[in-house]
Amino acid sequence: MKLKSLALSLLIALTSAGVLHAQSRQEPERNPSEGYDTELARDMLERVERIVFIDSIEVPVSQIYQAIVLSPDAGQLFADAADRQGFVSSDKRLRYTVSGDSASSVIAEQTLLLSGEYDAPQPIMDGDDAQFPFMMPDGCTFYFASQRPGGLGGLDLYRSNRDSEDGTFLGAVNMGLPYNSPANDYFLAIDEYTGTGWLATDRNNPDSGMVTIYTFIPNEVRVNYPPDTPDLLSLARIDNIASTQPEGSDYEPLLARLDELAEMKPAQEAPYSFTMPDGRVITDFRDAGTLASVRQYLADKRALAELQSNLEVKRRRYAATPSSTLSEEILRAEREEDAMRRSVRQQQQAIIVKLTDN
Repeated sequence: MKLKSLALSLLIALTSAGVLHAQSRQEPERNPSEGYDTELARDMLERVERIVFIDSIEVPVSQIYQAIVLSPDAGQLFADAADRQGFVSSDKRLRYTVSGDSASSVIAEQTLLLSGEYDAPQPIMDGDDAQFPFMMPDGCTFYFASQRPGGLGGLDLYRSNRDSEDGTFLGAVNMGLPYNSPANDYFLAIDEYTGTGWLATDRNNPDSGMVTIYTFIPNEVRVNYPPDTPDLLSLARIDNIASTQPEGSDYEPLLARLDELAEMKPAQEAPYSFTMPDGRVITDFRDAGTLASVRQYLADKRALAELQSNLEVKRRRYAATPSSTLSEEILRAEREEDAMRRSVRQQQQAIIVKLTDN
């Protein structure tokens, strides 16, 4: 079959449910090729990465982060009080958060200060519903999901690299196949310390609220299947993970190590914590009044961070296209930010006094 025909088939076949472990699924009929770019699909079919998948599970979308097992050296996934995704590097130096609405969410980066606090969020991937951040330990290779143009549909997975000289992030590159599909491909992480990768996608159950999380063996250097490989579409869809594995391979020892790591994973972090000026992190609040103050302080601190992130987005938009309306919005937001920052600082000082007295 020629690549042009394969590309059209891809738009139809990729949206058909995959076959997990060679078990077929029935999906309602739809017109998946409408609105998709056959040229893009053809280009992606010429570069389907040869990936070995070793396991898969299905979980609700809300449980993606709980189901993925990263080694401590790879960093930590978290969700804030609003269930928005986040990531912290293993040394706690960098933190990534998501804010904004579903139509234009923003990924922001924060750097740990000597005080133990993080600086104000600095947007790095804004608009087009950018979310699900993951930074590699090198502090340079960054993965995220987005609905920006240039994808197969829904959320696509992208990689961006930080410029080592000025610290900015370079243009995002679509991860292609088999990572992406016309469905939602939410999350990609590579754990160099266990030698495993994680891919979360709803291609097998679109619109069901369920995702498939695949465990795979990442390549050190990308290797693609030849375009004339038999069953190329099946490999692009990840129909059968066994078909991606070399004959005679045994991944049970690796899966057993991941199971051990999962058992060591803390069940739940302390819901509230407060960092003292000397670096101590307080999680045990014996006084109910102090706990209430910490809870309010953390909520206001998150609100301030989101306000600062949204303000930065407005400033960028104004720099690109000035307008009096946007200028007024920025001035109001700056006044609100100033008042909120003073309030949060006062709350912080009051809590420090309470904890010091105790």
